[in-house]
Amino acid sequence: MTTFKRILVGVDGSDNSIRAAQKAAEMASIFGAEIVLLHVIQPAESAYYNGMPTSEAAERAKGEERLYRAKEVCEEEGLKPELRVRLGNPAEIILDLSDEDFDLVVVGNRGISALVRFLMGSISTRVVQYSKIPVMVVP
Repeated sequence: MTTFKRILVGVDGSDNSIRAAQKAAEMASIFGAEIVLLHVIQPAESAYYNGMPTSEAAERAKGEERLYRAKEVCEEEGLKPELRVRLGNPAEIILDLSDEDFDLVVVGNRGISALVRFLMGSISTRVVQYSKIPVMVVP
């Protein structure tokens, strides 16, 4: 039987990503696993790239706001998730971080930005195609 010790969850704030966080939290609770919630601010969403004045703190706050509901879901399962916010391509960041001794990646099958998904391709599809560890895609 496979056991999971560290679970990485991609969260963009969409309902699908919250369902992914819920499933990951249930699994983490069962296995006694550590859970890391990750939000990646895409360049198309970032004020840095839109030419608007901003700061690293403001960008981080925006990302943490999108992690809030997922964090609550984990806390309801008695977990204390680690929160991470990064700037870049979500699929690439998820894949890079998954190499940090994670046993499972959990993502939703659709995110909040249809335009960004159209321009960059499906994040969940790319993660499934290139991940070196198991990936759970939650509808």
